[in-house]
Amino acid sequence: MTFTILAADPQTGELGVASFSFGLAVGAGIVHHSPTYGLVAVQALGDPAWASRLLPNLASDAWSDGVAELSRTPGFESGQVAGLSTSGDTFAFTGSDTEAFAGAACEQNVCCAANLMAVDSLPILVTDYFRSLDPRMSLASRLVQSAHHADMLGGDVRGRMSAFVRTFHSDPEYRPVDLRVDCHPDPVLQLVHLVRIERAHRFLTSALDEQGKYADVAATQAAYQLAPESAVTASAHLLARLRTEDLTDPELRAFADELVRQQPCLPERLRRLESAGRLPAGTVEGLALLVEAPHRNA
Repeated sequence: MTFTILAADPQTGELGVASFSFGLAVGAGIVHHSPTYGLVAVQALGDPAWASRLLPNLASDAWSDGVAELSRTPGFESGQVAGLSTSGDTFAFTGSDTEAFAGAACEQNVCCAANLMAVDSLPILVTDYFRSLDPRMSLASRLVQSAHHADMLGGDVRGRMSAFVRTFHSDPEYRPVDLRVDCHPDPVLQLVHLVRIERAHRFLTSALDEQGKYADVAATQAAYQLAPESAVTASAHLLARLRTEDLTDPELRAFADELVRQQPCLPERLRRLESAGRLPAGTVEGLALLVEAPHRNA
């Protein structure tokens, strides 16, 4: 099975897609985007070239005409396509030869399409689930949570191997989410993890000052709390605290000691940052951390 959910967020103007499949690297070419028209996903045994022919039909409300034109293409009845316009209109077509269970559910701003489903009502159930999620969540988070819900409902009768999520916006300053799990025994759960890590990194970006130093402790703390297992969020939070807090604080020293146990190279990095003037003078000495780089076996 390939399961795909397309959705628009009318509050932010974002479009997005999440998908998972039994096949390798589903994110490599299943979805096609046009800033003018929107998104089209082609799956099952469909030809990816169909997307470029269907995209213009999203804007002109002529989806059925585009499908009718493609219906004369050999193999069309073995394919499945879904579309989302920039205004949130949704469309889908499932060929009569697409392997069961196969189908789609389309509403304004959200469309689910799937084939080789374990549960034939999956698209409707997931569409309803997507609408039940808090709209204050990011679109990427809602898409991935919906994909995870589909996976928990049974997903592909064969299993799954890959998953991805992407978001789009017409604003050239927009920073999209673009995450892929190309081959993993549990790709959807791994994608949920990646979206959480990506969100934490957005907090880290907001914590940087004009000199590119982590300086906003509240932002680095939010990142660390969101992804405490990440060495990146942990070390960034430590750097922000070292620049703004008293080195004699027992809790800060305990936090630094714990990170050194987890990251043996951290003292050397702190020494280099201090030498470059990117940490206050005396930081490493004040923390009484071992500054020698750990020995490595050749």
